[in-house]
Amino acid sequence: MRYWFNEATNEAYALAEPPPDGADTMEIDEDFFNEIRAAVAAAGVPVAEPEPTPLMKRNGDGEAYGTPAPPATTNMEQLARVWRKMQDARDANKKVYEIADKRIEDDQKMVSAALLKAMNEMGGTALKTAAGVIEKKEQIKASGADWQAVYRFIVANDAWELLHKRIGTQFVEEWRKKTGDYPPGINVFTEYKINVKKPGSTDLPKEEN
Repeated sequence: MRYWFNEATNEAYALAEPPPDGADTMEIDEDFFNEIRAAVAAAGVPVAEPEPTPLMKRNGDGEAYGTPAPPATTNMEQLARVWRKMQDARDANKKVYEIADKRIEDDQKMVSAALLKAMNEMGGTALKTAAGVIEKKEQIKASGADWQAVYRFIVANDAWELLHKRIGTQFVEEWRKKTGDYPPGINVFTEYKINVKKPGSTDLPKEEN
């Protein structure tokens, strides 16, 4: 039996053969499989409403509000360990992929150079073959050499389409910190994500004498 983890669905399962959705799936060992299943099961256990903690208070009707402490049934260290193992596995897979893809990309550039040389010698821009149509296309790449001149041109000619329509989040956040508000005409969405850093020496439990 072989064990698999799907990054897209966060599911771990045992199959003798690679699953059909292999693009998002990595093979893992049995110990890692058991850790994931245990962690997911622990995280999914229904928990009663937690009692008030230093981060929670109760209103006049006795209802709790604020940020609850993690449920007692959730093993945070176990979840953090599984999260780190998943991230390490993803990083390793990504590195292997990037190395292999770079090698293919370099080889593809050599083939492209040979095709371009042949097309230049033939003097054509398209050639039909049984393997596909070879096209020679002109591609223009532009970059700013004098941005002050670029900005003056845009303003003078109302040529805002010269720039990509993308909001710089760093500027937006710095503007908010400076003025207390966001620039007008901008939608801001806040998303919280979890990250688990590798433990340092100060994070490890101290050994008892």
